[in-house]
Amino acid sequence: MVTLDGRMYGKPQTREEAIETITKLTSAGIPNVVYTGVVIKYRENIEKFTAVTTVYMGKLTKEEIIAYVDTGEPMGKAGGYGIQGIASTFVERIEGDFNNVIGLPLYQLTQKLKEIVNR
Repeated sequence: MVTLDGRMYGKPQTREEAIETITKLTSAGIPNVVYTGVVIKYRENIEKFTAVTTVYMGKLTKEEIIAYVDTGEPMGKAGGYGIQGIASTFVERIEGDFNNVIGLPLYQLTQKLKEIVNR
């Protein structure tokens, strides 16, 4: 889930929604935050954790936003952007796990799995 200033942004359903979301994310001047909840069931145990990554985006012009949305990349992605694709060109920096923004915090997951198996 992508959040900006307390509001949640899921996957845009329309081109217009994608344009609106990317406009907000790139013009707010504040970072967006990506949350991923993970639940692992191993035997009779259940482990849970939440990964948090902060994403700082540069400002885009309306024309750049429309051109990006017209690639189709934003559709089907929380927050309307794919950090591993074209959107990487307008991400200034991140704090946290890059893979969390893609969809699964692999490092944290691997560490938790090792911890569970070694008990």
